[in-house]
Amino acid sequence: MRVAETLSFQDAINRVTRREFATVDKLYGSEDRLEGARAFAEKRNPVWKGR
Repeated sequence: MRVAETLSFQDAINRVTRREFATVDKLYGSEDRLEGARAFAEKRNPVWKGR
């Protein structure tokens, strides 16, 4: 987050899109991210597994 604070909005979005932040990469690669999207599409509560 500290790095993103120093960037312009567009630069920060570009780095997030390219998964250049370790935390973003971990989140985007998680099973929970997929579960969240599925639950939203199916209009149900997600079942988080912490993975």
